[in-house]
Amino acid sequence: MRWRMTPPACSRSPSGWSMNSAYGCCAPPRRGRTAAVVRRSTPCGFPPTSTTSPTRSAGCLPCCRISHEERGMKTCLEWARMLELRQISSVQLTEYFLERIAQLDRHYGAYRLVTADLALAQARAADEAIQAGIRLGPLQGVPYAVKDLFDVAGLPTSAGCDLLAGSPVSASAAVVDLLQASGMVLLGKTNLVQFAHGSLGVNLNQGTPRNPWSAVHRVAGGSSSGSSVAVATGMAPIALGTDTGGSIRVPAALCGTIGLKTTYGRISRSGVYPLSPTLDSVGVIGIAAEDVAVLLRLLSPENADPPATEPFRLRGLRLAVADSLFEDVDDEVAEAVLRAAARLEALGATVTHIAFPQAEQAELINPNGVISKVEGYTYNQALLASGSAWLDQKVVASFDSGATATATAYYAALGSMAALQPQAVAAMEAFDALLAPATATTAVALDDVSRSATAYTDANSRYSSCTRSVNVLGLCALSVPCGLSSQELPIGLQIIGRPGHDERILSIGRALMADYYPGGIPRPPMSHDTRVVAPHLT
Repeated sequence: MRWRMTPPACSRSPSGWSMNSAYGCCAPPRRGRTAAVVRRSTPCGFPPTSTTSPTRSAGCLPCCRISHEERGMKTCLEWARMLELRQISSVQLTEYFLERIAQLDRHYGAYRLVTADLALAQARAADEAIQAGIRLGPLQGVPYAVKDLFDVAGLPTSAGCDLLAGSPVSASAAVVDLLQASGMVLLGKTNLVQFAHGSLGVNLNQGTPRNPWSAVHRVAGGSSSGSSVAVATGMAPIALGTDTGGSIRVPAALCGTIGLKTTYGRISRSGVYPLSPTLDSVGVIGIAAEDVAVLLRLLSPENADPPATEPFRLRGLRLAVADSLFEDVDDEVAEAVLRAAARLEALGATVTHIAFPQAEQAELINPNGVISKVEGYTYNQALLASGSAWLDQKVVASFDSGATATATAYYAALGSMAALQPQAVAAMEAFDALLAPATATTAVALDDVSRSATAYTDANSRYSSCTRSVNVLGLCALSVPCGLSSQELPIGLQIIGRPGHDERILSIGRALMADYYPGGIPRPPMSHDTRVVAPHLT
C-alpha cells in the first residue's frame, strides 16, 4: 500500500522557479500543473498515519508513533542522539520535515525554496556515514534552513526580490559549506524582508510570513521572518539568519523562538548577500539555547569556547537591567522582562539597574540608520534604479535617504561608532550581561501597519528600537521567550553581552529557559497544524 500526498501549488512567484512545494522544488515550473504527487512506501507497507499494522513485514521494528507535540519540538541535539543510536534515519527525519512543510507552509509562508532533492541526497549521505561509523559533526543528519541571503550552489539567492530570483549562484556561502561538511541536511531557503531591510517582516513582492501565534495575520518580525516562522511551526529544527539592527532578535521575540545575534565578525559572511557590511552579523534561530550553542561552535570553530566540563550556574553572575532600552516599551513587555530579571536573581545571579547611556548615544550617532541605508543603497543601487514592479516601494523609500546622505554624515557616523564601542564595553565591564526587552511591543496585525506609509515607518522603527544600538556598539545579544502578553503573544527578553561573550549569554539563556520552560519553550497554538506523524523506525 502506498501513501499519496499532494503538495499545494505556488501562486506567489513569477520568477520561474517552483516554490513552496515540499518535493521536487527548485526546478523550473511545469506549465499547466498545479501539484506534484509523491508516493512513498513505509517498511511495513502501511501509511505513516496508520496507528496499527495488522501484519508487519519480517524484520521491521515497532512503529514510531510519537505525537506531534512531542516530536515537533525535539531539539537538534535530541534528534542527533536518536540518529547516533540509529533509532531513526536521517532520510526519515528529513521526510518528516518535508511533509510538515508541504502541509503547513501554504498557511505560514516561511519558505522561499524547498530543496527536497538536495535534502534527501544529503540525508542519504549522512545515513551512510553513520552506518560506516564516520562522525562528521555533532548534528550529523539533522536538517536546517537558511535565510534566502545565503548562497547555495545551483540555487538563486533572491534576497527577497524576484529581480534576483532567476540566477543560480555557482558556490555556496562559507557557513553552508561548513554545515554540509558536518553532515547537516539543508531543507531550503526562507523568506525575508526585501534586501533584509526592515524589522516588521513584510515583503510585498514575495509574500509576508504569518506569525503562527494568532489567527489574525500578524507580523513575524524581520528581516529573518521566514527562519523564525519555520522554527516556531516545526518546519525546521534550526535556521540561519542575519542581524543588522535586530533582524534575528525581533522575529525570535515575536514568534517565541530563541535568536542569537553573534559578535560582529564571529561568523563568516562570505557568500551572504549584504545589507550593511559594517553592521551585518550571521546568527542562529532555534528552540533551545543548547542547539544554538552547538551550531555556533560549528560555524566559528576557531573562536569557540571549549565545551563546559561542569554545569553552568547563575550563582555569582552579575547582571544589569539596561534602563535606557526601556524607552517607549509597552507596560506588559517591561513587566515580563523585569519578572525574568527577578527570576534570574532568585536563581542566584546578582541583578542591578544601570542607565547604559551608550545605547541612546548609539542612536544619536547613527541618525535614521544612516550607516545601513547608505551601504544598502550603494550595494543595491542598480536594482533600485530599475523601477521594477517587483521592488517593494516601502523599502525603496527607506533606501532613498541613503541615496541623499552626504559622505560627511556617513563617515562621521562611522568615526563616532568606533569611538563609542570601547565606551560601551567599559560600561559593561562590571557585568556578565545586560538585560532588556527584545522588542518594545508584541506582534501587530499586518493590516494595522499596511494602512499608510507612516504607519509602516513608525512601526518599523519601533520594533528595532531595543536592538539597533547593539549592532552599532559591536555587542552580541540573545532573545529568549519570557512570557506571553494579555493577547497570548510572545514576549522576548534580550540578554546582551560584551564582544566575544556569545557563549556566556547563551549559557544564561539556557539556565533561564530550563527554569521557565523545563519541558521546552511553548508551542504556538497553530490552527493549521495537521499533526504529521513521523515514519517508521528503520
